[in-house]
Amino acid sequence: WDPTASTDVNTKNCMKNMLNRMFETDENLDPVPIMIESYEQVDDYNWTFKIYEGIKFFDGNECTTEDILFNLERSKTNSSSGKTLLAPIEAIEAVDDYTFTVKTSTIYGSLTTALSNTSCAILEKEWVEKADKGECDWDEVMRNGATGRYYLGGRVIGDYVELIKNPNYFNPDDSAKNEKLLFKIIPEATTRTIMLQSGDADLNVNFDTAAMDEVLKDPNLTLNE
Repeated sequence: WDPTASTDVNTKNCMKNMLNRMFETDENLDPVPIMIESYEQVDDYNWTFKIYEGIKFFDGNECTTEDILFNLERSKTNSSSGKTLLAPIEAIEAVDDYTFTVKTSTIYGSLTTALSNTSCAILEKEWVEKADKGECDWDEVMRNGATGRYYLGGRVIGDYVELIKNPNYFNPDDSAKNEKLLFKIIPEATTRTIMLQSGDADLNVNFDTAAMDEVLKDPNLTLNE
């Protein structure tokens, strides 16, 4: 579950529902503020960001700029994606508990898109430090130190992950639309299609184009391209 270490697509699909990033990308891959209440590009090299007050981790503690800076520095140091995407960042500094500044070494207009990367997900500093020291596992981190629309229910590695709606999400207008999500790992492409046709699954995120003709003929299925 460590967002700076994970490269598996299925794992990232789960993490994106449990972990907030400062920005997400929409269907056009444009950055959309999630944790950020307001931001300004002051000049070519300097940005100011303000996060929402009252964003709570699952353990009840409030998210502050201390957590933001900790995660960005960790991504820039530990993540292969972060090392590339955050390389232009020269300095990150807290102004107060909810405001921070970013200075880049070059003109970097796509900074907000970089901050939408999974490696820039925000977790509670205290819980990540515990996991790094081996004092807890990453399931505990996800159940206590995340802020997303869903929290981790149960999971069996290689089989399924169950996510439960976060009833205390900081933005009610952008909260989870389902009471729970169940991610199943189905290796066989044909089985994934059959499960959709039988109603045993609602969505196949790993679509095999070999099933294209069959799916297009089925009036009960919708193919999003």
